[in-house]
Amino acid sequence: EIINDQLVRIAGTGKVKDGIGSRLLRGYINKHVLKTGEYVFINSTGNHHLCHVCPLTGNCFYQAYIAYPITVDNQPIGTISLIAFDEEQRNTLCASSNSLIEFISRMADLITGKILERESWAKRIVMANQLAAVVDSVYEGVVAIDDQGLITHFNKSAEELLHTGKEK
Repeated sequence: EIINDQLVRIAGTGKVKDGIGSRLLRGYINKHVLKTGEYVFINSTGNHHLCHVCPLTGNCFYQAYIAYPITVDNQPIGTISLIAFDEEQRNTLCASSNSLIEFISRMADLITGKILERESWAKRIVMANQLAAVVDSVYEGVVAIDDQGLITHFNKSAEELLHTGKEK
């Protein structure tokens, strides 16, 4: 599952899939990971010190749990987790914990990269729109071309000077 910094499940598979879009009722482990920025591996729920504050201690529906932070600029913005719901899943998760922790750390890095890419793209669009607004407001005619000689921008003054619309 993937949980954001408001403890809302934004992605999930298996038993947690139906909870996508809902806020976690408790989320003690996720809160801890968001606060510390460090991953947590619980190989047996109820026995980990973080489990002791949870009212479900002894009745937890998780059997084992790995929660890893998703960080942007060294700030946790969410968690990605692998959860075991039964003894067989717990045994598998525990037996492969090192490789699974490495796997979800790489998944967290991929998610971070995608977030940073989208933020960068949004900033570029804003800058392009600002530049277009400036170019469109100058009195001189401006015709911009790309590296292949194709017109990419044609301001209002250029339309008037050349007696043609930018559509043409």
